Amino acid sequence: MINIKTLALGAYQTNTYLVWEENSPTCVVIDPGYEPDTILDEAKKLGKEITAVLLTHGHFDHVGAVKELVAETGCEVWIHAAEATMPPMVTAGPLYFTHTYDEGDSVCPIEGLELTVLH
Repeated sequence: MINIKTLALGAYQTNTYLVWEENSPTCVVIDPGYEPDTILDEAKKLGKEITAVLLTHGHFDHVGAVKELVAETGCEVWIHAAEATMPPMVTAGPLYFTHTYDEGDSVCPIEGLELTVLH
C-alpha cells in the first residue's frame, strides 16, 4: 500500500510529498522547495530513510531544498530530461540532479514500488 504525507512549505506553501510503501524503511520526497530540516524531521518521525528526490519540474519553489537533502542523506535526484536544461533565472541557480526520466519510463526509487512517468 502506498502512503503519502503532504507538507505545505515556505512562503508559497509549496506542496512537498513524502511517499513510501507500507512496509518499506525508505521513502522519496517529491518537490522539496523549502525547509529541508522540516522534511528531514518528518521523515525521521515516520521512521523512513530518504533515498530519492523526484522533481516534477525545475522551478525554484520546487527544488530549493534539494542540495541540503542530498547533503544530509546522499539520496538520488530525478528530473524530467526537458527540465534539466532550464535557465538558472527560473531555477534560482544550477539544477542538481543525478538521473533524468522521460515519458513512459519506469523508475523504482521507492522500495517495493515501480512508478511509470506520465509527462
